[in-house]
Amino acid sequence: MRHGTRVMLDGVNYLNQKAPVDSGGLLASLQPGAGTTQVNVVGGLAESVTWGSNRPHAGMLDEGARRGPGRRPPAAAIERWLTRKKIATGKQAKGMAFAIAKVIGEKGTQTGPSYVLGRNKGSETKGWFSGLIEIVEQSASRHAETCAREIKAAYDALAR
Repeated sequence: MRHGTRVMLDGVNYLNQKAPVDSGGLLASLQPGAGTTQVNVVGGLAESVTWGSNRPHAGMLDEGARRGPGRRPPAAAIERWLTRKKIATGKQAKGMAFAIAKVIGEKGTQTGPSYVLGRNKGSETKGWFSGLIEIVEQSASRHAETCAREIKAAYDALAR
């Protein structure tokens, strides 16, 4: 199980670098024990590792979904974001949020969600979770070799 835990943590370390962060809720939900990220154990051995989030917007961020014209997004959510990011406060935030929601309702968004801050600033969030596959394959291969060596050493010690 120790090697399964290491593979899970390698995946979590990758996600900690790539997951889009606004309020931190999505990132927190990806941590072991917080959402669905866990090592699945059968008979005392790691059978598989699961990564996931219980946040409803996680899939949209990974798919790079964009909002088409039609309904306006909730201005209150935009206002909270403007305030949280210290872009505007009070009446100014309320007015800006209403204007942004109106334009999105009329025109939609041109691109899917993008990183606002950090090392990935300006790039689309699309595929942030999908990149986990390559990291897990590398980690599983590395830890499988280590596990095989440990099993062989234990067998050799018993055979003496």
